[in-house]
Amino acid sequence: MEKVLLLLITPIIIYAQTTSYIDTVTLKTGKTFSCNLIQITDRLILFDGNEESNGAPLSSINKIYLKELGLIFTENGAFKFNKDSLNILLQKRSINKDSKIWKSYYKKESNFVHRASIGFGLGIPYGMIGINTNLYLTDRLIITGGIGSIPEVDDRGYNIGLKLILSGVNNAYRTKLSVLYGTNAMVVSIKYTNETVHEIGKGLKIGPGFQYLLGEKKTFGIDVDSFYIVTSKFNENSDSLTNPEDDDIGRIAFSIGLSFLF
Repeated sequence: MEKVLLLLITPIIIYAQTTSYIDTVTLKTGKTFSCNLIQITDRLILFDGNEESNGAPLSSINKIYLKELGLIFTENGAFKFNKDSLNILLQKRSINKDSKIWKSYYKKESNFVHRASIGFGLGIPYGMIGINTNLYLTDRLIITGGIGSIPEVDDRGYNIGLKLILSGVNNAYRTKLSVLYGTNAMVVSIKYTNETVHEIGKGLKIGPGFQYLLGEKKTFGIDVDSFYIVTSKFNENSDSLTNPEDDDIGRIAFSIGLSFLF
């Protein structure tokens, strides 16, 4: 029945496309604007007619109204019609798929939908000197983990945690916030025998950063992060070491790395 209804109204849709912007999108922020829908993907809608943007993630949308069908996407995040059927109708509209508009939207979708990444660099996310991997749970929420080696010490560093994309989900420049637990720093301690040893601190840290994506498909990134070390616990070996207090270490750390997104 659904497919029959959609096929019956196809001529109406083609005719209606000739009249200004005919669809309506309401964002979760409360903003509503008119546009012409072009394509619906698993994570985005692409449209024409809005000066600020040519697309929006479904996670940011509250409602979508198609002129001929009314409400097609509800605030609970579900489509009332099959997306494949809707896309067939949208493709029959007067915007040519070979136009610059369509190509730019299709390119944008293919560039910015990433599922995971792997990178290498220097600093806390990389276990000091090592690799870092990321798994995208949503467009904004990422599980991250890194492992590496620590200079001057026969030991390994690690960090695990979460990243949140704050802005630029669909742009080449993104800002983010990271919350990690693991290796924080290395400090020098002195044995009571005056022998110098190194201690590794582990704890919680939080901080902002940014990522800049390069390449035609935006699969190559430069990551820069800063961290405030909230806690740092050192090895407890009071019989032979004069262990440092938290206040003896720097609270601010920086990292830089390269990443490959796919």
